[in-house]
Amino acid sequence: MKISVLVPIYGVAQYIETCAVSLFEQSFDELEYIFVDDCSPDNSIDILQAVASRYPHRQQQMRIIRHEKNRGLGAARATALAAATADFVMVADSDDVLPKEAISTLWKRQQETGADIVDGAFCLLRQSKTSDPQLPYHGSKEQMLQLMLLQNTIPHQLWGRLVRRSVYTDNNINSIEGVNMAEDYAVTPRLICCGSRAYTDEVVYYYRVNEQSMFAENLTSRHITSYLRANETVCRFIKTHDAERKYQRALAIGMLKTFYAAALVGKSIEETATLCDYRPGALVRLLARPSLLPLLRWVYLLEKRLYIMKVSRISC
Repeated sequence: MKISVLVPIYGVAQYIETCAVSLFEQSFDELEYIFVDDCSPDNSIDILQAVASRYPHRQQQMRIIRHEKNRGLGAARATALAAATADFVMVADSDDVLPKEAISTLWKRQQETGADIVDGAFCLLRQSKTSDPQLPYHGSKEQMLQLMLLQNTIPHQLWGRLVRRSVYTDNNINSIEGVNMAEDYAVTPRLICCGSRAYTDEVVYYYRVNEQSMFAENLTSRHITSYLRANETVCRFIKTHDAERKYQRALAIGMLKTFYAAALVGKSIEETATLCDYRPGALVRLLARPSLLPLLRWVYLLEKRLYIMKVSRISC
C-alpha cells in the first residue's frame, strides 16, 4: 500500500458514518485504513464496521486497533502511526469529511514534486454551513515554519496533510500521549522543519468545528499542562535542529503567547519556564504578572505583527 490513513475514534457515533463513507469512497485505491478505538463509550465502532461491510474491498484494507483503556488523542495517533506500513501517512479526524478526490489530489502533487509533505486547501463545517476554502500557505517552508512558531498565525493542523512516513520515523517525531490540547502544534512544526513541502489549492478536507475542536483563546487549567508540553516538545526540537538560528526570533515571539496563556490560569513564570524548557527574557519576566498581563498580550500581538510584515516582505 502507498498511503496509510490514520483515524483515532472516540465518541463520534453522530459523525463516523459520514466520515467512513468519505474515506472508503476515495478514488485512490492503494490505501490501508488504521482505526484506533480509544475505548469509545458509544457505538462508534459498530457503526464503522457496518459501513465497512458495504465496501468489501476497503474492508480488507482496514484494521481496528483497540486500546485497553482510554489514553487520549495523542496516544491514539501514536498507536496508528506505529501500525502504519505504507510509505506515506495521512491523519483524519473521525468527525470530518474528505472529498472523493482528496487523496488522489495530494498523491498526484507528491508525484509531481517529490515532496515529503503535501497539504491542500480545507473548508470548515459549522453545522450545515461550509466555509470558503482556506488556502495553504504559498511561501517557502522556512517562512511557513517561522509563521507557525509565532502561534495563532497560520494553520498548523496535522490532518489533511500527506506526509512521508520516514519523516516521522527518521526524526523520532510522533504524537505524544497525554498531549490532547495543542496536539497538532506538538507535531506539525517538527515535520515541516525536517521535510520538503509542496501544496495544492484544491480542497482536500472538510473540518468539523465544534466546542471540543476549537482552540480557546484563554486556556483552562485543565488544558494548560497539555499545551505547555506541546510547547516544550517544539522548543526542544527547534533548539536541536536550528543550527543556523533561522527560527529563534519567531520561537521567542510565540513563547510570549505561551507565558501569557499560562499566567492567565495562575502558572508562575518559573513553573512555565520549567515545563517548557525555555528561559524567558527580562521583558517576559517583567510583564508576566497579573497586573501587567494585558500589556504582555499587547506586546505579543505587536511583535507578531511586525514579524509577519518582515516575512511578507521577504516572500514578495
